[in-house]
Amino acid sequence: MKRILIIFTVLAVLFSIVPAAFCGDKAVTMGTRSYYDILDEDAMGSDSATAIPTQQSVKAYVDNTVDRVKRTAIPLGSVFVDAVGPITSSSAPNLTTVDNVGAIVYDDSDETAEIQFEWAPEADWNGTFTIDVIATSSGAAGSEQAIDWTIYVYDDGATTIPTAVAQTGAAFTSTSMDGSPDKATLTLDDTGKAAITAGTSLVKVAIFNAGTSSNTLEIKGITTNESLDL
Repeated sequence: MKRILIIFTVLAVLFSIVPAAFCGDKAVTMGTRSYYDILDEDAMGSDSATAIPTQQSVKAYVDNTVDRVKRTAIPLGSVFVDAVGPITSSSAPNLTTVDNVGAIVYDDSDETAEIQFEWAPEADWNGTFTIDVIATSSGAAGSEQAIDWTIYVYDDGATTIPTAVAQTGAAFTSTSMDGSPDKATLTLDDTGKAAITAGTSLVKVAIFNAGTSSNTLEIKGITTNESLDL
């Protein structure tokens, strides 16, 4: 009898510490306690409703799939025009007010001067960078309006103007931009990523009018989105 009690005691201890991986992928209940499968899956592929992930799996999943995004609204009055000087009410494009909102206005498709601002990538930047541009027009459809862009990358405090790295532009898409804001998103491509060193480079971003309309392009908002590792 004493030996049987000892065996049951040992079994009870073992079940209290048994790795849940031996319990299958469903909860096993013994008395008032339940035991669950423990899975070591960095991608959480099983999508189990009962299994418990390992600490390492949770960390790997978060590191690989979750990013922080740093969003920065660019003050329209802070941009430069073709590196000549700050934008003003008499420059081309010019800084004015449209629909009671501040705007950078290109008069028509013949105006293509760059509007420029600086971006310093964080040390934990992961290579993803986009720019949202909100605009209206005095009468053009979205298909007639577009923007393009280039980056200039400075490294190690260099003061000479580096070679421009052309990027892919974006078109607006709404049926009408006459008083109705539309958004175009510019996305940094692989050539741009390769030219930039996170935490070191200083990037001059240059956006310009690439539309075909004789109507105005009225840029009312510029927001950068920089994706950072956790």
